[in-house]
Amino acid sequence: MAAQLRAGTAKLEITPPAGLDLSGYALRNNPSTGVHDPLFVRALLLSTAESEVALVSLDLIGLAEGSVSRIRERASELAGIPEENILIACTHTHSGPASLPLRELGEVWPPYLEAVERKAAEAVWEAKRRLVSASLSASKAECGINQNRRHPEDPNAPVDREVIALKVVDEAGRTLAVVVNYACHAVVMGPENRLVSADFPGVTCSALEKVYGGGCVALYLQGFCGDLNPRWRLSFDAMERTGRALAGATLLAVERPHGPSPWASLKVARKRVELPLDPLPPKGEIEGALRSEIGWFRSWAKDALKALEERRALPKSVGAELWAVRITKGLAILAIPGEVFSQIGLDIKRESPFGLTMTVGYANGLLGYIPTPEAFEEGGYETAHAYRLWRLQPFGREVGEITRREGLSLLKALHEE
Repeated sequence: MAAQLRAGTAKLEITPPAGLDLSGYALRNNPSTGVHDPLFVRALLLSTAESEVALVSLDLIGLAEGSVSRIRERASELAGIPEENILIACTHTHSGPASLPLRELGEVWPPYLEAVERKAAEAVWEAKRRLVSASLSASKAECGINQNRRHPEDPNAPVDREVIALKVVDEAGRTLAVVVNYACHAVVMGPENRLVSADFPGVTCSALEKVYGGGCVALYLQGFCGDLNPRWRLSFDAMERTGRALAGATLLAVERPHGPSPWASLKVARKRVELPLDPLPPKGEIEGALRSEIGWFRSWAKDALKALEERRALPKSVGAELWAVRITKGLAILAIPGEVFSQIGLDIKRESPFGLTMTVGYANGLLGYIPTPEAFEEGGYETAHAYRLWRLQPFGREVGEITRREGLSLLKALHEE
């Protein structure tokens, strides 16, 4: 049932000091040497008489489930919002500080992580304090800044170029918030960069905030970009070009002629899903990795051999929170704690009962790549190697289909209520 909407926003800086390790590239020489542009946590709180939902976006590579739980618990205490109604998503910048434990990708500095968790919770509370009567509208556009990084020369390779944008205005017509959902790895800046940066999502959000002024807060919700990279890379000029192009496409979407509505139909659904894990590779393969020139291969191999020597019982699955929210009868968000391949997002959007479905990765945790079965057949970094950054065992090849099926079931349940 639709109800009148109120909305509030907040934006707090989370830029780390120089000298902390950056995360995202194993080949980078840490620590950071300075700051190119600031990092932020941004929050949008949507409220009706029936429900309240907080959307939180952080300029970080990702957060572990423990951090998400602490943020939700504290935000719930401060703002009185149910923990399950809070989305914690990261933009996945590869030029930000280490914020979760990943092999050889930088050491997490606990005082910084604690400060981030505190500020994320405070952002929700601040947004709650700023609630005003509001209206919202949503639309979509196309933006060609991304490409399939596994098959960059193949015109038929899956690429999701859809920009979905949500605009929230107050009673005077002032823009309170813009939410941007797009799928592209935040890796314009490469491993040689040692300056802190939000990468292109930061450029996009800053540009939108400047266009609308008046304290507008722009949130970037990273899409299912497990196999999608930017077309232009490796310079701050390329970062500006990429971010501004996306901001332009977002403006095309939100400024299309459709009247904002003061009615919302907020409802959250989530479920815990077990994602299957394969057994450890053969011992010979592990011993081969121990001789690798790649540091995180060797680190993984040591841990894997230790598990074998101890005859440790290894898990057969890992739990993942799938989270969805209905904003209106025509707009929903589905959030997954992983680096989901774009074809899965395209399939979900096509089969979703909602006219607009934001597919958000790197949300409420980060468990690694979630590829398609076809990608497992092809092999490559995301399917055969990257799991070593997170855990001992790779995902089973059905992980993508489980994510698609269970995500769609959440969306369909929300649409039917």
